[in-house]
Amino acid sequence: MKKLAAILVLFCVLMCSCGSTLKDDSTVTSPDTPNAPETVIENDAEQPEDVRLSNLFTNLNLNGEFYIDYVQSPIYNGDRLNFIDFDTMQTTVVCPKPNCSHEDPEVCSAFGMSHHPTAYDGKIFFFETLYGDIDENGEATQSTAIWQAQNDGTGRVKLCTVNYSFSDGETAAITGSKIYFIGSSRSNISAITESDNCHICVFDFAKNEFKDYGELCKGWNANASILGGYNGGLYISASYMTEKFESKVDYSVSEEDWEKQRELINRENEEREKLTVRSVFRLDLNSGMIEDKGVYDIDNSLFASGGFCSYTDIETGEHILYDSEGRFSKIDCELSGNAVNGIVFRMDTLTAFELSDKRVMKLNASNIGHTDIILAFRNGNYIVKDIINKSYRTVSENEMFEK
Repeated sequence: MKKLAAILVLFCVLMCSCGSTLKDDSTVTSPDTPNAPETVIENDAEQPEDVRLSNLFTNLNLNGEFYIDYVQSPIYNGDRLNFIDFDTMQTTVVCPKPNCSHEDPEVCSAFGMSHHPTAYDGKIFFFETLYGDIDENGEATQSTAIWQAQNDGTGRVKLCTVNYSFSDGETAAITGSKIYFIGSSRSNISAITESDNCHICVFDFAKNEFKDYGELCKGWNANASILGGYNGGLYISASYMTEKFESKVDYSVSEEDWEKQRELINRENEEREKLTVRSVFRLDLNSGMIEDKGVYDIDNSLFASGGFCSYTDIETGEHILYDSEGRFSKIDCELSGNAVNGIVFRMDTLTAFELSDKRVMKLNASNIGHTDIILAFRNGNYIVKDIINKSYRTVSENEMFEK
């Protein structure tokens, strides 16, 4: 890969220290029976790959996945945490009470943990977005709290609060006892100043420590996103605008006038791109050093998963693939998403790319659809989730691909 800037060595700054004497801030009560059934979350189950991504679409943990469903009841509307065991394909609400209706957050422990729940050492760690006072620009200041609970959702303790915004819709990366995420100085509603900035941050579950590895970008509409992990490094895309840009698109116009607005949108997109500075960074997971890797293809900056790394050369348009030994070759397609069982699945085209053999395979459209996500490969089957209705199923290798 081409390196367009020198390595930036940034010191790890300890933002807060979280000890064992913290007070329990939970409003969720402990189980009211000593014979509460055991949770299906296994502490000694097989771990996913070394670096795994956590976002709204996938959140692999231990022998399965955490997922959120929306509860609408006479007493509460909101998100509820569930867990599916990939070995048994059984789902459960994260609550230990045998007769709980799982509809009241005052008595059910499954509520309030929808922000990147992560299992580690018999506990669940999760985040909470905190809104402060309204500032002079009409924006609410934001910070992020990091919480710990038992693996049934009870016994909650607030570990620390950091002065960064971290949205539940953003991607985090988990490796070992650490979760990496993008901390932003701006509101997730809008970017309002030229001092907006994004940092790469980490919280260590084992040590109860938060660290800020440093600034990735600063400017109007500063934005960063974790792409994946490769050869001991975490790859992150970052961008900012050199000037403030205010859109003149009127979304309230009638249908007959919408064509003019569509033309305006296209012109504004071109204007935004001219003002936007983009780059890809690599965070060394051992040393904490940040390296600017330059700009790759704008539409799809980088693929990093399953021990492979791929990017599109911005000058030649060629797709380059690196294996775990650092050997590179040219391939015929662009890669995105995550690798499962050494295969990258493209649900938009219903195709799959086998990383080792560098061959494209067609998915069996009778068994796989465009709204599916391939989550994992266990016990000889692929774990498939339909993201529309959040249903899970297994598909064998013979059923996955066309003959």
